Amino acid sequence: MFGDAIRASAIRMGPDIMDIIPFFKNVENLFKVHAVPCDLQAVLILPFLGDKAKILLTQLDPTMAADYGQLKDAILREFHSACNGVAS
Repeated sequence: MFGDAIRASAIRMGPDIMDIIPFFKNVENLFKVHAVPCDLQAVLILPFLGDKAKILLTQLDPTMAADYGQLKDAILREFHSACNGVAS
């Protein structure tokens, strides 16, 4: 049921760094509206992650990748680092 609701309304994470914040705002609003349990949140967003985020996911500890908050933080850190590396 939660998967169907998210699939019907979630946006995909785009390839641009500017797509990340709107992506997370969208899924967090959907989690709230549909009262998605915390233990399902990370799993439900996996199909919507961009390619760079999916690559990062393969490098994370499985327990970290299964926790939405930790997964989000890791993605934000990685993209922030990539952005700073480009700006340098």
